[in-house]
Amino acid sequence: MIYFRPNEQQQTGQVLHLLAHGEVLARDCARKQARLAPTRSMRRFLNAQARQESLHAHLFNGAVKVLMPKGVALAPAMQQMQRFQEDINASLDRGELVPSLLAQQVILEGLGETILTCMDGGIRKRRYKFDGMRRMILRQEQAHHGFGLRQIRQLIDEGEVNVDILRDQAEHWINLCQAMLEETGELTRFFDEDPARYAQGLRLEVATLLR
Repeated sequence: MIYFRPNEQQQTGQVLHLLAHGEVLARDCARKQARLAPTRSMRRFLNAQARQESLHAHLFNGAVKVLMPKGVALAPAMQQMQRFQEDINASLDRGELVPSLLAQQVILEGLGETILTCMDGGIRKRRYKFDGMRRMILRQEQAHHGFGLRQIRQLIDEGEVNVDILRDQAEHWINLCQAMLEETGELTRFFDEDPARYAQGLRLEVATLLR
């Protein structure tokens, strides 16, 4: 649970600003994944996800405008997030749909869901009037994450993927996510959050998926 401090509103705005960058990354990824999807139902889901991620980014940016005092600079886009996007784009350009599902829907969406859940109580406590937005975004992020888990689990059960290779790939993506969190530095310390704890949670979930 996030503990509130004197400039909490500004810091919350900075977190939402960074999350908006993540939503744009997720939107672009889902669009590319839809073009590689082998079934109509998967294409439909991924195209719907792209639209939802675009809306999330728009809503987060709107909330940032409400929360941030005029004249306060927003945090720049994170270098590690840019690297994550470059790596996932390279994977998609090679036609690697499954690794992208692991990276985006399972790992990055899982991280986003965790962060939003941790912020949830604090946002409600401070009555920022984002209740509808908060519930919708969290519900949709959970759906995206669940979709990725189901797709990977099904492929494993059908013997369609090499689990050892997926484990190695997962470690790469988790390390990038941990680097993203560490790059936020002051924000995570402000909210008494530990990036290593988030990364450990991701590793435990992925280890269960890829056992």
